[in-house]
Amino acid sequence: MGRDNRLVLIYKFENPLAVHRFNQKFNFEIYENNIETDILKNDLVNTVLKLEDKILKSTDENKAHDGGTGISNKSTTSRFNQYNLFQINETKFLKEIIKEEHKKFLKELGEKQIPIIYGQCWVNILRQNEELKLHNHNASKYSYLSGNICLQVKDTSTWFLTPYLKQKIKSENKNGNINIFPSWLDHYTDKVINNLERITVAFDLVTEEGFLKDIIPEMKHHWEKLEDKP
Repeated sequence: MGRDNRLVLIYKFENPLAVHRFNQKFNFEIYENNIETDILKNDLVNTVLKLEDKILKSTDENKAHDGGTGISNKSTTSRFNQYNLFQINETKFLKEIIKEEHKKFLKELGEKQIPIIYGQCWVNILRQNEELKLHNHNASKYSYLSGNICLQVKDTSTWFLTPYLKQKIKSENKNGNINIFPSWLDHYTDKVINNLERITVAFDLVTEEGFLKDIIPEMKHHWEKLEDKP
């Protein structure tokens, strides 16, 4: 499937029960597209499986943080703040893919100006009986967008929860699918029930203001600039 034939989907969510100004309010969008051609031509599944051992050996288990996912400290997920796929030779091509998908998202929403953004990116490798529990990526006032790309998935979904009402939004995992969503949005995954590793790439994006004001000085080197001024 070529890039020009892809169907970009924007899912818009707001409180359908609101009848007066004091009801709970939310209004947000989730972006979905399929980029299977781009990720498969780079053999990304095998690449990240080969990188797994290297990542675990080059990071510190004592500094691991599961981000609320409940995943083991011995996983690449829990080392997300110690490496960045945007800065690794074999995976840095993801910068351009995610930058373009971010740009498409904003254009679909009618945004005329694309902000300067910085990003961090990591790989989730879930094996049988593993899952990512309910969590979000950032709920500070400078939080922006996060996302995931399904590389190798079977019989799992990602579930998003609306604010206040906790209504479940199902996103069926399909190879090559990318979702982009607000970083504060709570979500979790189904448990892996087969022997096939569930492999996804996850990422966080912040605007330049968020990078300057919200990212602590000792972590700024970890974030990679994705989008410059036009």
